[in-house]
Amino acid sequence: MESERSESESPKDSSTDEKPSDDDNEEMSLSKLPHEPLRLIFLELPIVDRIRIQRVNKMWEVVSKQSWLSCKSLTFKVDDWGCKYWSKGGIDQVSFEKILQRCSQSLRRIDFSNYYGPDKTKLTKKNASLFTMIAKCCPNITALNIGRLEVDAKGIECLAHRYSKLTEFCIGKSYAIKAEQLSGPLTLLFRNNNNLQHVELNIASDGKCLLELNPVIMKKLAVVNGFGAEQTICLALKRFENLHSFGITNYANYADKRQFDDNDESYMNLMLKAIRASSQSLQELTIRSILFNTNIDSNIFIYFKNLRKLVIEGDAVKLDLGIAIEHCKKLTCINLTLFPVTDDKMATIMRLPELRELHLSNLRKITDAIFINRMASLKVFSCTQCPHLTEAGLKSLLENSSKNLERLTIAECPNVNLDNLSNLAKEATGSRSNGPLLKILVKQTDELLLVVDKKVTRLSDYLELVEFVYE
Repeated sequence: MESERSESESPKDSSTDEKPSDDDNEEMSLSKLPHEPLRLIFLELPIVDRIRIQRVNKMWEVVSKQSWLSCKSLTFKVDDWGCKYWSKGGIDQVSFEKILQRCSQSLRRIDFSNYYGPDKTKLTKKNASLFTMIAKCCPNITALNIGRLEVDAKGIECLAHRYSKLTEFCIGKSYAIKAEQLSGPLTLLFRNNNNLQHVELNIASDGKCLLELNPVIMKKLAVVNGFGAEQTICLALKRFENLHSFGITNYANYADKRQFDDNDESYMNLMLKAIRASSQSLQELTIRSILFNTNIDSNIFIYFKNLRKLVIEGDAVKLDLGIAIEHCKKLTCINLTLFPVTDDKMATIMRLPELRELHLSNLRKITDAIFINRMASLKVFSCTQCPHLTEAGLKSLLENSSKNLERLTIAECPNVNLDNLSNLAKEATGSRSNGPLLKILVKQTDELLLVVDKKVTRLSDYLELVEFVYE
């Protein structure tokens, strides 16, 4: 009996000494990780997951709260939140305040330009309370982008009284507010934030607020030409000597059009001439015009020989791109949307010695002929809704830039077959023994639809296919 009992109770069979399961081992190993690696991992998680992991154990709760103290930027991208917040009517202020309190002293930037919801004014029905809450919870905010929020004069006045440390401020389109209504509040905001270096006014402006900006430290500026305040805007632009980036959008309504003579010198020309003081420092230039013809003197670009990035958007922009490009040999990035450019003008672009990125969207006149030149320096190429580009052209692109091309994006190009493109890319990258991985990003549907997932397929050691899934 004694021997039977001792045998039955031997350590080998004892229930108290069972071998831990794989799940138990995983949990034990995770709990033993040092705090710092965990904190860095938690920082990469979406907001929803960072809140959920606090329930795992007390140690994870502590580390998760510590990770929030390293959060410097808060956006409203779906990937950053990890949930379809719009499906429940947006993000209420109570939940938003809890997030802000977690970030507390560390948060420096809040960006509403990505906010998506059935009612984009959901967060601003009480503008003053929203901005006051942000300032109270996170007093060290230096960058504020309210690009998708409908604001009123009182909301901007609240910003002017609550914030004095801003270095970046961006406001989006607000059709319900006239320029003169925001003139005073914006002037006060800029006067109280004399460290502003980055300002984007994507609204019609009378230009008076621009005179309050410190011309010495301003680095990035975007304005809208509203047909009527050009003299004041040009007066402000002439003061800036160190701009790195300048953007101008031609905004007008039909009442403005009746007072505008196409034969007169383009107001946009006047503004481009006004920033000649920044000609040596200017590296990025954006020009947009969709509603009415905007004639631009291509010889103005002789002042911008140090340009690195050029963005032209709109079929109303009238510019001899070939002449302009000849003046800007240092360009590394070009982005063209709805611009009526032809193959011969594109050839000038393709011959740029330092071209690294080329983005083409809705270009109806270009064909495969643009790819005949060797583009050894090109690293990124994207093409959206270009109906005359085919697989033959992309084959030439891959052959002429196969060693350095890192990203190829194709969206809604009817003459490009995904399977054929994948095979062409395999052939082009087959000779790579080192160098970068080529990623092909394929967007088969309307780009305005919301991306909810992506499928990644590794085709070879140097080729990866990324397909976006839309809702």
